[in-house]
Amino acid sequence: MLVLEHGEKYWDQKWREVIYMLYSGRCAKCRSTFNLSAHHMIKRRYMQYRWEPINGALLCLHCHDQAHHPEKSQFMDWFKTQLMSEWFFINEPQAMRGKITKAELDIVCQKLADIHQELKNDTVREMWATTEG
Repeated sequence: MLVLEHGEKYWDQKWREVIYMLYSGRCAKCRSTFNLSAHHMIKRRYMQYRWEPINGALLCLHCHDQAHHPEKSQFMDWFKTQLMSEWFFINEPQAMRGKITKAELDIVCQKLADIHQELKNDTVREMWATTEG
C-alpha cells in the first residue's frame, strides 16, 4: 500500500508539487508568482479527492483568501467560468458521503506518483532544451 508505505505528508507534498507544475508556478486566477499555495477545491478531509490533481488550483495569498470567503468576492463566479469545465465531474455532496477503500486510495496515490514523474520529466526536458539553445 503506497499510502501506508509513505504516509499522508509525503502524498500531500507530491500533490502540492503537481499543482505547482500544472500551473507553471502562477496563480490560476491572477497569474501572480508570489505567495502561492495549492488549494483544494473539495476539502482535503475527503480522501477520495485529496490527492486528485483536478481537485487543486494554485492560488496566491489574495486569491486563496477569496476562495475561502467566496461570499465576499467574485471567486466562485471566476471559478465556475474558468475551472469548472475541468472540475465538473466532482460533486461535493456525493464526495462527502463516499468512503474510499485502501485499495482505491492506493490507485489515487499511484496515479499521482505517475503524474508527478511525468511532469517532472517534462520540466527537466524543457530546462535542458533551453540551456542547449
